[in-house]
Amino acid sequence: MAYQNPEIIRLIHLAEEAAANQPDLMAVVVHAVEQANAADADPYILLGVLVESLVQTLNRMPGPARQIAANATLSFLLARLRRNERR
Repeated sequence: MAYQNPEIIRLIHLAEEAAANQPDLMAVVVHAVEQANAADADPYILLGVLVESLVQTLNRMPGPARQIAANATLSFLLARLRRNERR
């Protein structure tokens, strides 16, 4: 849809510019975890923070989706741990 009104076009450009300047929050989280591991952060505290983050994320989902996501997450976690055991 092509807009003709210059004010609407200007607002669209401002919105796109603002979105482009937002940090990639997932990249920030990944970087923070990498930095914590590199700094030899207490692994039990780090795990506690990550588990709490997982719980908060799952609690934002409706009941059936939460159960599915929790099961998939636990399955993925167990598979990753088993794969690392074999190394």
